[in-house]
Amino acid sequence: MTFKTWCLKNEYKFINTPEGDFISDVKIDKRFPACKNQNKLYDYLHERKACREAFDAFQKLYRAYIEFTLSDVGPRVPFSSRHV
Repeated sequence: MTFKTWCLKNEYKFINTPEGDFISDVKIDKRFPACKNQNKLYDYLHERKACREAFDAFQKLYRAYIEFTLSDVGPRVPFSSRHV
C-alpha cells in the first residue's frame, strides 16, 4: 500500500490535527505521488514549497505509515525457534 493510499484510508484518525490538514491536501492534490519512498515524497513536498508544518505532519504520518507496514508483514518468528 502506498503512503497516499494509507493516508486516505486513515484520514478519520486525524480529524482536527495538522496531520489531518496534510491528508486533506493530499486528497485534493492530483499530482501527489502514489509511492512508498520517503525521499521521493519529501522531494515532492520540497518542490511544492510546503511549509514547515506540512513537513512536520508528513514526518509524523510517515512514521505511522512505516509502523503500519511493518506490522502488516505477518507474525514474526523469533530466530531461536526457526527450523533450519
